[in-house]
Amino acid sequence: MVDLIILFFSIAALLIGAHWLVDGASSIAQRLNVSNMVIGLTVVSFGTSAPELVVNIVASFTGSTDLAIGNILGSNTANILLILGTSALIGVLHVHEKVVWREIPISFIAILMLALFVGKVMLYDAEVAYLGRIEGIVFIACMCAFLIYSFRNSAGNHGTTDDVPVKKFSVGISLVYFLLGLTLLIVGGKFVVDSGTSIALKFGVAESLIGITILAIGTSLPELATSVIAVLKKNTDIAIGNAVGSNIFNIFFVLGITAVLKPIPFNKSMHIDMWMALLAGFLIFLFLFVGKRHQLGWGKGVFFLLLYVSYIGFQVYQNVAN
Repeated sequence: MVDLIILFFSIAALLIGAHWLVDGASSIAQRLNVSNMVIGLTVVSFGTSAPELVVNIVASFTGSTDLAIGNILGSNTANILLILGTSALIGVLHVHEKVVWREIPISFIAILMLALFVGKVMLYDAEVAYLGRIEGIVFIACMCAFLIYSFRNSAGNHGTTDDVPVKKFSVGISLVYFLLGLTLLIVGGKFVVDSGTSIALKFGVAESLIGITILAIGTSLPELATSVIAVLKKNTDIAIGNAVGSNIFNIFFVLGITAVLKPIPFNKSMHIDMWMALLAGFLIFLFLFVGKRHQLGWGKGVFFLLLYVSYIGFQVYQNVAN
């Protein structure tokens, strides 16, 4: 029980830390005359992926790699099935054509690349595959290419990040926010990994189950809140772009950085989580052409949520049964 409380408070620390880090860094960037577009595509995007990044780095260096991989795969699946499913129940998501043909395919390519890199675990009788430094460098290069492409195509486009509100503080306050946010991220990440590992040991379940459930949902809360608010404000482009963009960052940036720092083992037991992440990435693209084109309505939202609940229920049952 104590470990569970620590885990929840640690996730809260991660979310608050990411928020403060973004506020401080955005304020400093604005004082340096950096445009809101650049701030949104870099600082804000990094901030929403910072919890996953810190957790993955800590987990990798403490040997809890199943927790790290589970966190990423679980977050990517939750971003599509849980977040977009919930958002579609609140209001119809109208997806801009450029998002359909740019961000969504890139997010699927990202998870497909990860699947190919660890393919021997999924397709053959191998117990483990490694996501090494070379694969990490490839991911980081893809992330840089995506950012450059986004910079060149964002000016004047729909839903640009020029609309992202940036708080402006004094230099001193900005630095305080930045340093406090960074501290909370580091401390929160350490306690998330420690408490998550302890819970897995006490209940006799796999670390990956903690990663794809409590941890993945917890670190996806900023994306959930952003998407729901965007739908309520009738800005559905942001709701879609926020979830899909997070998936791109999780694979190319978070796993890329983590793999470069230390190769990540991918165990055979996690092949179901990989297949589900692939399925979620494929379904979001497919559903935009089934029924009303470029729309996610109530029916599709219900299907996403039912699929997500079934997936989590199956994973919990499988762990408990074993």
